[in-house]
Amino acid sequence: MPLFSIITINRNNAEGLLKTIESVASQSFVDYEYIIIDGASSDGSVEIIEKNRDSFRYWVSEADKGIYNAMNKGILKARGEYCIFLNSGDCFFNTNVLAYLVKSELQSDIIYGNCAFKLKQGLRIQKFPAELTFYWLFTEYLGHSSTLIRRSLFNTVGLYNEELKIVSDWEFFLLAICKNNSTTWYRDMIISIYEKDGLSTRSDMQPLIVAERKIVLQKHFTYFVKDYQDLDKLKKNTFKRKLKRFIKKQFLGK
Repeated sequence: MPLFSIITINRNNAEGLLKTIESVASQSFVDYEYIIIDGASSDGSVEIIEKNRDSFRYWVSEADKGIYNAMNKGILKARGEYCIFLNSGDCFFNTNVLAYLVKSELQSDIIYGNCAFKLKQGLRIQKFPAELTFYWLFTEYLGHSSTLIRRSLFNTVGLYNEELKIVSDWEFFLLAICKNNSTTWYRDMIISIYEKDGLSTRSDMQPLIVAERKIVLQKHFTYFVKDYQDLDKLKKNTFKRKLKRFIKKQFLGK
């Protein structure tokens, strides 16, 4: 049984897929299996997969029902102790990420580190807290490309909720950590560089994120729904105040 199951989902992102495949293949630590779940791409992705098929233990190209359906397909085929989702376009920060992770004995259910995304002026680092609290998980998120999840958790907590389009991984971490008391371990290192054009980073997706988070809280943490609504209003009001100050400074010199 391999230590890691690296799962890549892809749909019509041939250029990003090749970058991800090359990143995985460059890892100095090789006790892993690689799984590709492609959503019936028509842009040359399948040709890239076939050309590199010796790099994968399993791959498939077929229609799916969305991101989380594809991720669940990968989980069900995984055999490793830990799963990490490195979706097409994402890559490991360097060639020694997995080697560095295993320098210390891996015992926790969820192991997470930092991630980065590219800007014109260079990389922007997204750091995560060393200790996770319900409040932090309640309002923020863990990056799936920089988080290792013990595969057995998907048996106890369940697979990703395919009824949700964008926050199912957020729901999973809430349930795993806050209800299942899964153990966590923070590594202060950059694990991955992710594509910033993912659904969760798009401004037009923010209303859906808020709506789906409310659905999750109503289902699992009913008494926190109003808290989340109040926090959402507070964030919006804070943003409006900051925007007003910016406009005054830029255009009115105040």
